[in-house]
Amino acid sequence: LSRKRRESTFTSMAMAAVPRTTAMAPVAGGLSRALRKGDKVQAWSGTEKQWLDGSIEDIIEEPCSVGAMAVQAGSAKVQCTKGLRFIPPDRSKSLLRLAASVVVVAPGAGTGINSEVYKALGEDRRFKVKAVGKKGEAYDRYPEYWEHGAPAPNLETFAADVLDHGLGDVLVLGSRGGQVVLPCLWRKLGSKVPPAVVINGGCAMNLPGPAVSWPLGAVTLLLMGGEDFFKGKLSSADYIASSKKKVPAGNSSTAIVYVRQMQHMPQRVLLSTVLDQLLLAALAWKASGRAPEAQLSALCTKLEGDGWTGTLAFTASPGVWKDLNFGKVGSGKSQKLTALADEPTPTVEVTREAELRALWQAAAADVVIPTRLGAPSSKELALSAAAAANGHREAAAQARQIAQVQASKAQGLEAEIVRREEELRELRQKLAEVRKEELRLVDLAEAQDAEAVAAEADVEEAVIWSAENSTSVSSGMHATPQDVIQPLGARVLVASHH
Repeated sequence: LSRKRRESTFTSMAMAAVPRTTAMAPVAGGLSRALRKGDKVQAWSGTEKQWLDGSIEDIIEEPCSVGAMAVQAGSAKVQCTKGLRFIPPDRSKSLLRLAASVVVVAPGAGTGINSEVYKALGEDRRFKVKAVGKKGEAYDRYPEYWEHGAPAPNLETFAADVLDHGLGDVLVLGSRGGQVVLPCLWRKLGSKVPPAVVINGGCAMNLPGPAVSWPLGAVTLLLMGGEDFFKGKLSSADYIASSKKKVPAGNSSTAIVYVRQMQHMPQRVLLSTVLDQLLLAALAWKASGRAPEAQLSALCTKLEGDGWTGTLAFTASPGVWKDLNFGKVGSGKSQKLTALADEPTPTVEVTREAELRALWQAAAADVVIPTRLGAPSSKELALSAAAAANGHREAAAQARQIAQVQASKAQGLEAEIVRREEELRELRQKLAEVRKEELRLVDLAEAQDAEAVAAEADVEEAVIWSAENSTSVSSGMHATPQDVIQPLGARVLVASHH
């Protein structure tokens, strides 16, 4: 063998003798996981003394050589802004920083009206965002056990598709996604479900169908609004208390962010403020097993600074809630929660019409920026106008979808009218036949009445004839047998003949 080939063979044998390890990297928020092809990462550059954006092109399965460099099995092949590099598995945790994989369950998450927020989140180097599903598809409807539910495909069967796509490091769900999809994932995976940010807090409502089995180890952050129709007629305190009651006493990884001004479709400025912070808090909570109090407190400060008011409640330990108020309303005071009646609050279902109203409301609200010091910048105004335009477009699309449904109903009613008009024609024809038969029978009855009158006249004539015949017999005229059996007219003829 040539010297170069012998060296290559020796190197391969030496590397093969090294036990295979898995390349790991910390995720934003503190969690660590194995690297996968396609992951968005940041690689540390000792030369540049900074983190460089990049992505995992491949995970090396077998030891090999790249030029003069020996590459260990399990190494990460990273393409970054300064070129290609191979990171061995024993150094990946210190040299690589992994973007958190965020899976957004699109139906109900407001990916249309808040598309700019999700786009900005995807451009954030800390996150890799993937939306699964699409609003308005055949499966975007409640299961059969809901009032307006339908058989498969529906959101319950869609949950199985979400599972097949992979759940990433953290989930984002909203509205009906929180009401149907998340409980399905909980039933399937239990505490193994990734941490979730649930817009509108749908999983903490009175829901029909199978009982919601809230896992004790589930990390769940609920973003709820005081102007959301999910709240119904409950007071703010009762709404928060009602949601708390849905969390099992043994769970110590749940937070409720209640913003008084939030609508069903969160305002863009609000969602852009809280979404990344909630995701990081959820990941940190999952990684440490403890409530990230510092991050939650910082979020309250941020919300208050932007002019929002409300309450952030979280489980400091199993069954023990801690409340943080932000904003002028109730600021610095412990909010007293009133006792709820045993009567459950009614189930709230998101109809197409309700969603359309929420879209219009959100589009109108997106041009309003919360009160804070200073005038809004031109960029803020432009983003608000763009978000409002997106909201109006989505509302228009939603209105067209509802119009198509109404058109289909109208076609059905028109077909029903045609069918019933045909039935009416048949009924009118039958009525005419019955009336004709009625008249015929009336004519027949009148004819029979006339016959009866004629018969009565014959009776009178018979009586007269009988009297005359009796006189003839008494005078010696004997009636023949023919006279007795012949009818009156015949007897008259015979008598006249004689």
